[in-house]
Amino acid sequence: MSMRRQLYEWQINRQTNGYPLANPTDGTTFEQIAGIPFSIFTGGIGNNITMPAATTATQFVAIDNMRCSPSFFLSGAGVMAVYNTAFGVGKVISATFTSGGFPGVGSQFNGENTLDVDAIGTGYTALDVLNVAGGATIRVDTIDGGTGGVLNFTPLTPGGLYQVGDTPAITGGTGTGFEITLRRIGTGFVTGTPNAMTTVTGIGTGGTIKVDSTGDFGSTLDMTSQFNAAPGTGQNYQVGDIFQIGGVNGLIGQVTSVAASTATQIPYTGTQPNPVYTPSATLPELTFQTTHVNPFTSIAGPMMFMQLLINTTSYFNETDGTVGPGLPGTASPCPESAACRSTFEFESPVYILPGQQWDVQVTVYNDSRGIIGDSTTTYNYSASDPSLTVTSEDLCCLVQYTLYDGPDALIATKLVEMGIAVRPENVDWYKRQLLEGTI
Repeated sequence: MSMRRQLYEWQINRQTNGYPLANPTDGTTFEQIAGIPFSIFTGGIGNNITMPAATTATQFVAIDNMRCSPSFFLSGAGVMAVYNTAFGVGKVISATFTSGGFPGVGSQFNGENTLDVDAIGTGYTALDVLNVAGGATIRVDTIDGGTGGVLNFTPLTPGGLYQVGDTPAITGGTGTGFEITLRRIGTGFVTGTPNAMTTVTGIGTGGTIKVDSTGDFGSTLDMTSQFNAAPGTGQNYQVGDIFQIGGVNGLIGQVTSVAASTATQIPYTGTQPNPVYTPSATLPELTFQTTHVNPFTSIAGPMMFMQLLINTTSYFNETDGTVGPGLPGTASPCPESAACRSTFEFESPVYILPGQQWDVQVTVYNDSRGIIGDSTTTYNYSASDPSLTVTSEDLCCLVQYTLYDGPDALIATKLVEMGIAVRPENVDWYKRQLLEGTI
């Protein structure tokens, strides 16, 4: 007479005796199992038992819980962020500035080298506010007493997207004919001082860049940046990313070089927000995290399902009654973490009656090995070459159940007939009722 709570844990990278696989050729590839249900008890993959799970005439099993490896769904940009962060790439080394705000904002112009006055115009009055094509505004401070031409002025707002050599049109005020040519752009920069980068196009964060040279009012003529010392700054930047420094008074730039990775880089084609991974013989290896991200599908993890079978009947069916792959690991994850909580629990145990055979089958739909798309790579190694570093995959499934044996199995069967959940406390309750003679 006994009741025993038991736990069966299956892992893909284990031998029958439970030890890790010693040879990569003994492991399993994704191509061998993709979309094909197999038994965690006798399927020949991972740690197995020698015979199918079954109850004898004096045994009763109650399945209390089932769990398997979860998955996470990422955006294309999220996939590349994981890659670049994991490999330490995307740190900014250098950039080229393409445009910026009007120079010298907030300070009176007195012939400095930020711009050339090509014509002072006529008919202006002091305090006229003039509009510069591109969004900047300037205030006339002093004028030529005879012609009303502009002699001194103060830039009030910076506008944007100006380039060195621009001759923007100027309108407004009481006069006409005031013309300038920009010789520098931006305001308030200091040579050699890092400036925080705000990403405009791309997913980079945390980068800083230094302006190579500055002149009056912290404006710049040289459109190249100082090189950041290796390994660079920030993360997830790529060549061609657009950024801004210095706020509205600042500069718009484009990343021209990022740090070379000491790990395997991830080749891909397409636009950055939706990258398409392109595996190759020389750049295939992904060795980050314990649950790998498949850039083909933007899924982190195996997209794993589990199905409980009792004799020939499946437990988890589709809403139309057809047999599906079963319960997803994301709903009942193993292991459970703060980022992935279980959303499924059995309302009452699932019963395996005396003399029935039962099984748990799992199906994997997403390649999550250390190397994506390599049909020779097994789950237990990062590559088929055993000299390479082992990066064990954690495909797992566990079943928690209670085994009732002997008279307890008879009581469990009786509880089912009475419509009472078969749990250890209910079996004990039934025993007490027998002793008290109330049943």
